[in-house]
Amino acid sequence: MRSIFLFAILVLLCACDNKAKSDSSNGKEVDEEIQNIVINPLTAKGKTDKAYAELEVVGSKFYDFGTVIEGNFVTKRFVIKNVGKTPMVIIDSQASCGCTVPSYEEGVISPGDTTSILVRFDTKKRFGPQEKSVSIYTNTVPNETIFTLTGTVNKLQS
Repeated sequence: MRSIFLFAILVLLCACDNKAKSDSSNGKEVDEEIQNIVINPLTAKGKTDKAYAELEVVGSKFYDFGTVIEGNFVTKRFVIKNVGKTPMVIIDSQASCGCTVPSYEEGVISPGDTTSILVRFDTKKRFGPQEKSVSIYTNTVPNETIFTLTGTVNKLQS
């Protein structure tokens, strides 16, 4: 009985050790180059160190697509620029619903460089006024930038 108890403790210790060695984000392996530049630029006093990556939206964070017929796709390319002094990385993105999909090129955005986020909204089975948003998460402060699509979807006449 005692040997079974010791064996169970040994199994638990080994299982806990494996978790500590795992290095992933949402089930994805973190690229070592990206992991090394994701730095928290907040000081202990809550002030931001401007020496780190800083994001600037080129143009607007909002897009009014007007009125479209149900079943069409609405697409909009939003542009962001790294105006900081260190490399910037898009860490993750999240849409307000499954009908809206963001896509972007993964990798490092050097200081002074731009990249774009393509947002695609599927209007199938969506009627009336619509407001869809996409959040982009980066290694900047603030770390979340929200892009919004608004407009009206008219029902397809049969």
